[in-house]
Amino acid sequence: MNKRNQPIDLFIHNAGIIIPKRALAMTENEFMMLFKVNFLSPVKIMRETIKLVENGHIGITASVVALTHGGLDVSAYTASKHALYGFVNSFRQ
Repeated sequence: MNKRNQPIDLFIHNAGIIIPKRALAMTENEFMMLFKVNFLSPVKIMRETIKLVENGHIGITASVVALTHGGLDVSAYTASKHALYGFVNSFRQ
């Protein structure tokens, strides 16, 4: 992060993975890895970064499936992006 504790003007998080399998066919490790990358990692980064953003902005890209629905082969991915979208929206003013 910012080692000098200087304010951050803009921070954009844009990462994610997709495992094209039905959620019930995924192993627990696949499911957890997908949620760690797509939801838990952005949340952790945002919680640390928000302390350094004074008058700036944090941007987190989710996916269009966060606003719609995915398909059977991307249901876990869709759930992770819905979770991220809901979390980020709780900070909007």
